[in-house]
Amino acid sequence: MNSDRHQCRQTRKNNAGMTLVELVLAVGVLAMALGIMFSSIISMYRMGAIAEGRTRAAMVMTSVMEDLRTMSFEQVLAHNPNPVSFEDPSVVVQLELFASDGSAVTLPTAPGALTFPNPVEVRATVFWTEQPRERTYSMSGSTLLSRR
Repeated sequence: MNSDRHQCRQTRKNNAGMTLVELVLAVGVLAMALGIMFSSIISMYRMGAIAEGRTRAAMVMTSVMEDLRTMSFEQVLAHNPNPVSFEDPSVVVQLELFASDGSAVTLPTAPGALTFPNPVEVRATVFWTEQPRERTYSMSGSTLLSRR
C-alpha cells in the first residue's frame, strides 16, 4: 500500500510540468502576437514619415505662394523656384500659368508668347519622394494673380 501511494505521488510530480506540445503552442502564439505588434509599429512609422513629408510640402507650397503674391506679372513669368533653398533635395516645385485659351504654361516662360487673362490662375505643384521606399507624392495649390 505504501508503494501505491509513492507511485501516485511520483506520477503527480511528473505531470506538474508542461509537455512539449504545450510549449510549442505557447511559443507559436507568442510569435504571432509579436509579429502583429511589430508590423503595426512599422506601419505607424511609415504613416509618420508620409505625414512629415506632407507637412514639409505644405510649408514649401505656402512659401512659393507667398513669393508669387509679392511679384509683378513679368517676374512671375520668369520665376523658377530655387531648389537650393529647400531643405530636402527630394522636393521639386512646378509652376504653371493658365493662358486665355485654357492651356497650361509651365514657368519660366518667355513674356509675350501667349495672352493671359486678368487675373491669371497660377498653380503650384510640389512633388516629394519618401525615403527609403522611393514613393513619390504630390500636392497642388492655386491662386489668382492680378496683372498690374
